[in-house]
Amino acid sequence: SSYEMHSNIIPHIADEEEKVESEPKKILGIDCLISAQCNRVPIQNGHFMSVSVELEKQTSLSEILRAIESFNQEISRLPSSPEKALRYFSDPYFPQPRTCQNLDHGMSASIGKLRACPILGYKFNLLVNNMVRGAAGAAILNAELLVDRYPASISDVCKEPSIHCNI
Repeated sequence: SSYEMHSNIIPHIADEEEKVESEPKKILGIDCLISAQCNRVPIQNGHFMSVSVELEKQTSLSEILRAIESFNQEISRLPSSPEKALRYFSDPYFPQPRTCQNLDHGMSASIGKLRACPILGYKFNLLVNNMVRGAAGAAILNAELLVDRYPASISDVCKEPSIHCNI
């Protein structure tokens, strides 16, 4: 309820940790270990994550920053794609939901506080606008990518009398 959320953090969200641990594997098509702990914090929009990662090979901080900067090359030409899918903030006080959740109309993910992790290798903070990028925006971007990669196939589907497409 809104009373429970006001000035509070709820330490349990039913099935959320299981989703966070399994969905990235499906989306990215990788087999990896993910351990998640989720808390509900009263902000308007956004998922804020504190992430620790272990990489397969020794990687420098500058290599990771270059990878973040160049991440979006394949989708950057699509109509609803943000200029940059990932935005890195060197200021340790960012990202913050209030100031970063709507970057690129909510389609960019914000990363900050990237640093060495004594256990896994690196850790960082990640903010995503779950209402835009996590829901409708991602579906639109996926549809644009499908049309971009397979235009002939989509055109054939849209010729079927029972299917209506506005492409």
